[in-house]
Amino acid sequence: MNNNEKELNYRRGMRRYEAEFIQNLLEKYTDVRHKSIRMLEIGGGAGWQAEFFRKQGYNVVSVDVPSGNYREAKTFDIIEYDGHILPFHDNAFDIIFSSNVLEHIPHVEDFQKEVKRVLKDDGTVIHVIPSVSWRILSFLTFYPYFIKKILLLIIGKRIRDGGTSACQPYILDKVPAKKTLWDRFFRYIIPLRHGVRGNALQELYLFSAGRWRKLFIEAGWEIKKIIPLPLCYSGYKLFGPLIKVGLRRNLSAVFGGAANIFIIVNSQLNEKKSR
Repeated sequence: MNNNEKELNYRRGMRRYEAEFIQNLLEKYTDVRHKSIRMLEIGGGAGWQAEFFRKQGYNVVSVDVPSGNYREAKTFDIIEYDGHILPFHDNAFDIIFSSNVLEHIPHVEDFQKEVKRVLKDDGTVIHVIPSVSWRILSFLTFYPYFIKKILLLIIGKRIRDGGTSACQPYILDKVPAKKTLWDRFFRYIIPLRHGVRGNALQELYLFSAGRWRKLFIEAGWEIKKIIPLPLCYSGYKLFGPLIKVGLRRNLSAVFGGAANIFIIVNSQLNEKKSR
């Protein structure tokens, strides 16, 4: 097994654990237990999680933009869309799920209206969003990762990657010749942001549970639960497959979960019921 295959297996294992955790939450916090449930996954990537939920009996549809990650390793048919309009009728899904997607949507506030449109009135939405713990750990692992890459160059190994799918290729990638020395310094020495807003430091707030809670409430959602994902990882492949999922679960008790899981429902529907 080559390094690329090991990396894909490692990524797939992490996504499977996350999907299993989500499945338990669905059984605990929702009434969606029958096999006719329709689920929409937003940002399907390779379709690993969509495939898992399909095997659990859900009727799953997965969408992603054409530039989604790991498309070459997909195991599920992903429907491409423009990132704005979900190509489905109103009230089409019982569950809508996304993992590490919302922070990449520039129009995330307006997108909530689109999510509501295709969600059934009594449906449930589950979003997995990077946490402040992930952002801090990514800061801490950036420089060891940078040194690791420099050492690999020194000993003559070919470098094919520059970060992970969770982060932009920060270092040792091709920089346009017209870039100034100052640009190169920030490109190589200062971690770039992960999402589409602010900078890496500002993401300490942008990835906070409080910020997302405020955004969802203002968009008319009711938050049923916020649960840390008990899995520890950063945006850099410092150790990668060397640290197994079981150990990463234990490390999350020390360093915090890499993501927060938001379980939300339409608050306007609940207001109507209470009248």
